[in-house]
Amino acid sequence: MEKVIDVIMGGFDDGRMPGVQQYDAGSRVFVCRLWEKPDVAYVMAENAMASTVFDWRGAPPSNEYKQQIVDRSTVRVVVPAEAMKRSGPVDMQLTIRQNGTEERSPILCFPVWKSLLAGEQNYPEPVRVLDDLINRTNETADRVEQLKIDASGLAGDALKLGGKPPEYYLPAVNLLDNSRFEIAQAGYNGMHGSTRYCADAWPTLFGAAVTLVKNDGYITLETTANYRYMHQTKLVSELTENAYTFSVKKRGNKTTTMRLICAKGTETAQIKTAWISAGSEWNTGILTFTRDEIAAYDKVWFAITNEEAGSVDYKEPVLYPGTYTADTLPPFVPRPYAAELAECQRYYENSWFGAAKTDLFQMIGSCWNGSHFDVPVEFKQQKRTKPSMNYYPSGSRTTVQGYVKSAYRDVTILDPEYRMGLRGVYARVRVAEADLTIGYTYQLHAHWEANADL
Repeated sequence: MEKVIDVIMGGFDDGRMPGVQQYDAGSRVFVCRLWEKPDVAYVMAENAMASTVFDWRGAPPSNEYKQQIVDRSTVRVVVPAEAMKRSGPVDMQLTIRQNGTEERSPILCFPVWKSLLAGEQNYPEPVRVLDDLINRTNETADRVEQLKIDASGLAGDALKLGGKPPEYYLPAVNLLDNSRFEIAQAGYNGMHGSTRYCADAWPTLFGAAVTLVKNDGYITLETTANYRYMHQTKLVSELTENAYTFSVKKRGNKTTTMRLICAKGTETAQIKTAWISAGSEWNTGILTFTRDEIAAYDKVWFAITNEEAGSVDYKEPVLYPGTYTADTLPPFVPRPYAAELAECQRYYENSWFGAAKTDLFQMIGSCWNGSHFDVPVEFKQQKRTKPSMNYYPSGSRTTVQGYVKSAYRDVTILDPEYRMGLRGVYARVRVAEADLTIGYTYQLHAHWEANADL
């Protein structure tokens, strides 16, 4: 019979509960009854998820494992084989996540006896969980459909599923954006402000020396000189796991180098490189690194470099938490187009995407002062930080103009970032040739771009 223990959730900051004696393989599975107080049951919400972390005294903590919720106050825990590698004391902490909050139990202690280290363990392993997956609450229906896991794989039996459908368990999440290069709001090889981008999230420092051609399922990177590359930037503060794997698939008769370049202020340092051999078949490049190797910096560039002038095909650049080889790399799962576009627009957005910069675009502003009028610009996506703004002529016009007093007139953008916010901004506009009437509205004929790129 499985041992039953009582756990008071949130009862202590760092308290310790009585241990579970691990006398045999059967004691790898036990039931936790949860209590809010000694006489009041702890009741979980319907969307609750239970997980555990195991800690061998003096060693790094284990991965996090999803556990089965038996009912609203009971969790069935399977101790993973990872926690049974050696004899001695092991600590466990239970976490309940629900409604955007999380609550942890006191530390639960148990010893692992040497007799447990030998022989067949006939208990299925609990499913490993990544924190960034736990916190994702806005997965679209299309994404869930694409991320369904084969029942013979990760979620191989009812206990692993924990009563959840297969789509509840998601594979490793790719931390790079626009990995299918489908989003190019400024056009392929277009300008985000003064910087050329092969596609959204993939700038180049070498301008026209690097161009990207979008093909069906892959891209072709064309360079006119040696050692030219495109890259994607991530903040070190967002990379909190102990180890990562950067990978890309390459095809072409030129040598490719994957580069890990770190930056702090104006200083940069190349931390690691990995080569991908030339060849007519698709080859997988792997570059692994630890957080300790990048911790002293602010930003990381994940660069894909053509070592020689010419054209090379690339597809599926990924950054996964954990350490993988070409054989163990998780399968590539693309984001739905809408989700990818929304993520890219947190960094960059413009008014002509889906049309052309030469198409007419007009906005309406109100006059509260006889010398200028204020035009609201609303972003489709909240930006990661306050962006910089640029304004361009629209339609066939060669200057930014307003329609004022029944005529098109050149205007001056007095303040392109007036009352700037993460969701929008005002452009404060002045017309030199005409007095404005307070309370009237006027047209501004101009395209805009909001740039919060890293």
